[in-house]
Amino acid sequence: MDERRKDIVITLLVDFVMTGLAWFLYFYLRFEWNVFEDESVARPAFLWIPAAAISSFWVVLFAIFGLYRQIYCKAASMKSSRF
Repeated sequence: MDERRKDIVITLLVDFVMTGLAWFLYFYLRFEWNVFEDESVARPAFLWIPAAAISSFWVVLFAIFGLYRQIYCKAASMKSSRF
């Protein structure tokens, strides 16, 4: 696997994990720590299923809008601006 494809795969995995962690944080803020105090909403029975679905949704949305196509553009422009 070439270096560019490896970086894209790593970025995809990190995005997937971080969106899942954001979902878990939201869940604990809402249901465990009662930050939002809304008792009318039922707690999800399985937390992993919605976390995987939401993470997948965001990674697909990032890919549709081209987040993973131009990973190197910003780094190359910043590097050339040093000279």
